[in-house]
Amino acid sequence: MALVRQMMLFDNRGNLEGTPITESVQIRVYRTVPTQDFYEIRLSRPQLFANRTGGLRATGRNEKEFFILSAFGPDEGPPNQYTPLDKYPPILERCVTCHRGGGITSLNSRGHLLKPYWLNHEYSAGAYGPDHKWWDETQDMGWKQNRYEWGLLNGYWKSNGGLH
Repeated sequence: MALVRQMMLFDNRGNLEGTPITESVQIRVYRTVPTQDFYEIRLSRPQLFANRTGGLRATGRNEKEFFILSAFGPDEGPPNQYTPLDKYPPILERCVTCHRGGGITSLNSRGHLLKPYWLNHEYSAGAYGPDHKWWDETQDMGWKQNRYEWGLLNGYWKSNGGLH
């Protein structure tokens, strides 16, 4: 199973646009159920601007980073509760924290991925043919445009006259 994330950027008018720039590729290999191996490929700015390997690099087995998908960031929360980076587990060992189910149950977004999403009433069941991309970026753009930080950025953009 692979999850490919591509960037959304804004154009010179401040509108969101999908891009072909791959930000990350997360790969899970099921050796047996429930055993999974996790791999990740990430965008590297230095490699992107050097035009090497499409700007992508493999995440190292022992590579660490601060975990940002939690209730508190690494420097937030109660005083004296800061966790230094060397105390964090490697990135690829953290995947199982959220994806520990066996087989198909480890796919948290399986309702969206494996069939037309039943809550999406925009299309009838017959509308999903071989050329229909039900994973289109339209929903992602709508989500992003309704985010507080997008409103702040867009307001700042428009108040300063956009790109000159």
